[in-house]
Amino acid sequence: MNEKLLGFDVLKGSVILSVGSHAQGDKTWIIHTNNGTYELWIDDDGCGGCNDSYAFLESVDGIENIIGKTITNVDDKSNSYSATIKLMSDEAYCTIKIIHEQNGYYGFSYQLIKLT
Repeated sequence: MNEKLLGFDVLKGSVILSVGSHAQGDKTWIIHTNNGTYELWIDDDGCGGCNDSYAFLESVDGIENIIGKTITNVDDKSNSYSATIKLMSDEAYCTIKIIHEQNGYYGFSYQLIKLT
C-alpha cells in the first residue's frame, strides 16, 4: 500500500458514503467515499518526547447532513492554535474542528492519507 498525504480538496467531487466513529481527543478519523477511503491524521509536530503540544479532533458537526452527498467545495482555515475544515455539498455542510494546545513553540499538522 502506498500512503499518499493529501489535503481536503481531494474530496471535491466525491460522495461521502460513511465515516468512522469519532470523539473529542481523537488523532485519526476514517472517511469512506466513492473514490476511496481516507484517514484524517493529526500530528503534534515537534521533537518527539520533548514536545509538550497536543493536537486533536475537537468536533465533527453536521456529518450526517453530507452522507450520500457530493462534496462541491472545501473551506480549510488554520492558525497555530486550531483548524476549521468545512466540507460542503450543494445542500448542506459539515464542520471539522481541530484544536492545538501548545506553548507557542511547536506546530501541528493534519492531512488525509488515502488508504484505498
